Amino acid sequence: MKKLGFGMMRLPLPDPKEQGAVDMEQVCKMVDTFLERGYTYFDTAYMYHAGQSEIAAREALVKRHSRDSFTLYIYDKNCLDILVQPVTKGGITIVDVDGDQVTMSNEAWIASLTQDQILALNRDIDLQAAISINYSDHAWGEASDRIQWASENSTIAAVNYPQGAYYENIESLPYTSFAPATQFLISGKNSGKTVAEAIHALAGDALSSSVEITVETLKDKLYLFQFYPVGKATLTYTNGDGEPRTHETEADGRAAIYEPSGISSDVYVEADIGGEKYLGTVYQEDLVSQEKDAVSLELYPLNSLNLRKAATLPVYLKKPDGTNYDGAVTVRAGVYRNGVYCEDTMYNTAHRRRHGQRGHVHGRQGHLLLRPDPVQHKQRPGSHHCGGRRAIRAGAAGGGLLSRPVHRHRHYQRGRRHPPV
Repeated sequence: MKKLGFGMMRLPLPDPKEQGAVDMEQVCKMVDTFLERGYTYFDTAYMYHAGQSEIAAREALVKRHSRDSFTLYIYDKNCLDILVQPVTKGGITIVDVDGDQVTMSNEAWIASLTQDQILALNRDIDLQAAISINYSDHAWGEASDRIQWASENSTIAAVNYPQGAYYENIESLPYTSFAPATQFLISGKNSGKTVAEAIHALAGDALSSSVEITVETLKDKLYLFQFYPVGKATLTYTNGDGEPRTHETEADGRAAIYEPSGISSDVYVEADIGGEKYLGTVYQEDLVSQEKDAVSLELYPLNSLNLRKAATLPVYLKKPDGTNYDGAVTVRAGVYRNGVYCEDTMYNTAHRRRHGQRGHVHGRQGHLLLRPDPVQHKQRPGSHHCGGRRAIRAGAAGGGLLSRPVHRHRHYQRGRRHPPV
């Protein structure tokens, strides 16, 4: 069979405004000439010429020529389907396909992994799946059956065209239709719903297919951390359900926290490295999470922070008779930074980490050692307030040594339950 085909989508019309009024005399001449030249392939579809193309094929071809002298391919209105390749990892479905409904989510998979297993992924976490039309089901023509692809909202999920070893969003390409055998990549980018559609370039909406895609990302659910200097650290925070949490990093200072309800507080970090105490804070508004677009080759975002060696503040507690006080005390701790008093200071004692201006601790043999968190008190030049929360961000090296730490000594007075410091 010669490879040239006779497509009966655009037949001669006496009046171009009347798509259903086909010039049958001219069509018969064209069909006869095509066969006389040795060509045998014809195609038609119900939607061509307002339903008259199939009738024209019957009258000009089927009734006038032997059935063994030609091949007639008739498009069915339901012949075009979109195929999305399901994806599983560790036996858990990442991309689920149910008819024309597609769900892309890493949540169940990540929830099944330990911290070691998540970290072993080396941040290679994304949402992607192969998408194409049902090319093998029919004799699609590479030139005659070009397909147009589109995503209703490509900020949620994008259709990407293969460019060698890489993929590129079709919206950035200069051409609008593609060979029917092309396999694309659908990449999940943001949580939400969108529709991916494949449309026959010649037949238009009359020959098309679509799937609804639901994307569920790990935004505000999976958090990856790296702390320096490298060493085992303890993280404390409050999750989205209001529950206090404590989490241990690996020995290399890396951590992976999966919290379905998210992290609703700052993340306080404490580490003992080389016999020294290190402290730091990753502020809640600076936490980063969520998979990146698979075609961008970006890795899952990392919250990195340089911890600061804790400043030490020894406090000595004496009774009125000069002997050591050993018992409970109320601590009101603050830090002066460039002449500004920062009262809501996180500080560390031998037993736990606390906010300034609140809580009770115990002195030991007249001695109390406080370690304020220096990461919270880096001021902007010329600032007249503490402003630490937005001055230091995850991954920044700021902080520095505290300047002018202040503590106040008061004598224990009879009748007071806990002497203040």
